[in-house]
Order: sequence, then structure tokens, then C-alpha cells
Amino acid sequence: MNYPATAARLLGLARAGIIRRDTSEAILNETFGVLRDKLGWEGYRLHFARQEIMNLCTVVKPVRRWEW
Repeated sequence: MNYPATAARLLGLARAGIIRRDTSEAILNETFGVLRDKLGWEGYRLHFARQEIMNLCTVVKPVRRWEW
């Protein structure tokens, strides 16, 4: 599977309003923790990426948390 192409396609669909985009604070925190800690993203890059995601997504507050 070509992950960058798949991610780019999903991003394009989200920007076009074709797919619904929901996220939660927990998902955002995990995502940006990985980008910062494991991939070494700097603060400004994290800030702009978070803004982009917040513009594309609805932040939902789950009523139940799944434990895996």
C-alpha cells in the first residue's frame, strides 16, 4: 500500500467535504505527541499542523472510552 498517496487522497476528500472528519482531544494529543517525540517535529510545525487538522475536523467528546 502506498501510504503517502492514501493519506493525500483522504486529505483531499476531507478538504472537498466529501468525507466526514471527526477527532477527539485524546487522538490529537496522541498524534502530536508522536510527531513531536518520535519524529522530532518542532513547535511551529506542530502548531500549523494542528491548525490544519482543526480546520478540517470536528472535535468530538466521546461518551465512552474503549480500552484495548
